[in-house]
Order: sequence, then C-alpha cells, then structure tokens
Amino acid sequence: MVWQGRGVLVVDPVWGCLVSVKHATAGAFVFSHLDGRWRLGLVEHPRLGRRMIPGGHVEDDETQAQAALREVEEESGLVVRLIDPPGAPLPAGFPHPQVASPWWITEVHGPADNHLDVPHVHVDHQYVAVADDPRPVTVAVHPFA
Repeated sequence: MVWQGRGVLVVDPVWGCLVSVKHATAGAFVFSHLDGRWRLGLVEHPRLGRRMIPGGHVEDDETQAQAALREVEEESGLVVRLIDPPGAPLPAGFPHPQVASPWWITEVHGPADNHLDVPHVHVDHQYVAVADDPRPVTVAVHPFA
C-alpha cells in the first residue's frame, strides 16, 4: 500500500500496478414542493458536521440508483422518485434492462470510514429526486430539513 496525497494506492493483484482505492457511492438532491415553493432537503452529516445531500456507499447487491433511493429513505425518512437526466434512449430491442442514469458522477476524496480504514476515493453518482409527499414514512437516521 502506498499513500498518495489524500488517497491510497494499492498494488493490483492481477496486473501488478498501483491503482487507487475507489468505492461507488450514490446520493440524491431531494426536492419537494412545500408552501407553494420548491425546497431542497439536506441531512446533517454526523461525521463531517455539515449539511449535505443524503447518500452513502453502494452495497454489493444494488445499483447506484437503488443505493441512492435506499440512502435517501434511511437518512431522511422520505420515499422519493428519481428524475431522469436528459439523454438518449437505448436502441430498440437492446437485450439488457436500463439502469437509471445519474445527473453527475464525481470523484470525492474521503477520509477513513466504516467501509475502509484508510483515506480513499468515492466515485459518487448524484441523482435528482422528488418527494411527492414531504411527510417521512420512516424515522430518519440523520436530522433532515
């Protein structure tokens, strides 16, 4: 393992070269129509101490879009729907199901966390979502407003 700035490099076991440690993450900008105006909801991040969009690590058995929906519900208590970004549809007859596309994908250097005990890079898939009903359906794990 080699430290590089705020991230970490490891030797790839197959190719023998240094590669960055990267984890897929996903989150969503959550909008809701309240009191005649559109509002953006943010969570208070417990470790980073600031307001952020709800999101987190993608689990092994889910897509980035599924992770974004799960993280929003866990962190805010809201059920949301994703808004598709502009883009071309798949060709007619394409044999594989399409997965919801994020609006943006960014790389964010992150500190050690409960997924990896060294600094690493989050490949963050950012979606836009709407909460048609602004009332939580579950108890939020983070303060959300």
